[in-house]
Amino acid sequence: MNGMIGMMVVAIVACLTCQCNSFILPSAMRATCSRSLYMAAPKLSMDDIAMRWRVTKYGQGVGSYNGIEWLDRTLEAQVVTISMSRVGGLGLELNEYNVGKDDTGLVLIEGVKEGSNAEKSGKFLPGDALLSIASIPNVKGGASFRKTLEGLNFDATLDILGQFSPYDNVEIAIKRGVFVDRTKEEQITSKVCRPWTVLTEL
Repeated sequence: MNGMIGMMVVAIVACLTCQCNSFILPSAMRATCSRSLYMAAPKLSMDDIAMRWRVTKYGQGVGSYNGIEWLDRTLEAQVVTISMSRVGGLGLELNEYNVGKDDTGLVLIEGVKEGSNAEKSGKFLPGDALLSIASIPNVKGGASFRKTLEGLNFDATLDILGQFSPYDNVEIAIKRGVFVDRTKEEQITSKVCRPWTVLTEL
């Protein structure tokens, strides 16, 4: 009983002095200062996922770039970086869901081939959108080769993937949607413990 009271005291003191940093609190006490915004995502079909992405081309000519973002406010974009071998192929099954002008489009990961490098990584999910691919130098200090894939159509995506040697190790960045419970945002804001305020003139 005394041990439990001691833990509660530690949690209260931490909350008053560290702005509710959940990394400081014991795992059993973290709920006293913060609540997770993230929730389990309901099962969506590939078509449902594709309808929630928006592809935008920013600028014109040299220096223009594509961006993809979620139209659904209950979703938040999360970037995941995956390092993997390219020997024998990536093993990604891609599908095109939207085609625009100037090589723009929406290509999503439909699945992964059994036994492939993508499956071995265990990190790709259906509905993930490709952001970029980069070679990983075989020697320390070696040159890296990086290309963006964000918001490109199927042909442009395959063209870039084909520029990488089949013997390269690569780093692939993907963007996926994580469902967020927006009703908890105000509750978290109201629980921030800030014992003092520092005003700074910039």
